[in-house]
Amino acid sequence: MTTVFSAHIKRGVADPGCPAELIPAEIRQAAELWENKGEGARQEIVELLSKHLKANFVPSNICGLDELIVETDDVEAFEVVATGFYFGERELPSVTAYANYRLTPVGPVDNERLEEWQDEEGEYLTDGVNFFWAFEDPKGDWCHVLSDHEGAGIEVVE
Repeated sequence: MTTVFSAHIKRGVADPGCPAELIPAEIRQAAELWENKGEGARQEIVELLSKHLKANFVPSNICGLDELIVETDDVEAFEVVATGFYFGERELPSVTAYANYRLTPVGPVDNERLEEWQDEEGEYLTDGVNFFWAFEDPKGDWCHVLSDHEGAGIEVVE
């Protein structure tokens, strides 16, 4: 039986240097909407950004996870939603988002058990979470993972 875990990230950014020609039209459109309409276009911008935002969970990034979670292969989030953004000096905006995963726990798990396991192991499920832009750089010149952020977390939701 699977359990839904929800991860979130606050103002995550990819490495700078994304070639402009790789940025999808929807993200360029979102930037233009923000510049021209501001807050009035927030929902439309969030929807445009969400189309190109993905997340996965990488169990191999966490030692001892087999005591808590059955999965050993990467798990793609079944839902990824941008909830906020900031267009600054970068090619791509910073993004606040959440992602939901279905994972199979070894036994009963709730947020208290999750916190206990993390404290005991000194490992954190957020170390297995990757949010990333879902368009590729064929030359591999930049990292599309939102590796820098202002905070992240994960919790059991059902």
